[in-house]
Amino acid sequence: MRALVHAAIVSTIASVVYADTAPQFPNATETNEQLTDLWRAADNACKHRNSEDVRVAVGCLSRSIYGAALNERGVCLGKDGQSNADMQWHKCEKDSLRFPPFTVPSYQ
Repeated sequence: MRALVHAAIVSTIASVVYADTAPQFPNATETNEQLTDLWRAADNACKHRNSEDVRVAVGCLSRSIYGAALNERGVCLGKDGQSNADMQWHKCEKDSLRFPPFTVPSYQ
């Protein structure tokens, strides 16, 4: 129950933030299908959270980036109150869960 409440709060905050945030990936060339495939691969790497391997951290961060990029295109994963097992990628709606925005480090 606590996880569902947390997900609802994050979704609400992210929805408000996205309304005022410029897209981070307006010129990305990947298709939605490519991004969801990349998200799935990153999600699989992230499932080993108890590990301290760098690849696990990269998987978890990558998953969030791919999710945020899909959200910018109006594609969301899951809805408020849904279990993880029932979550599917779909056209974003008011009750859809969204990935929070993030800051991409500058390397210049």
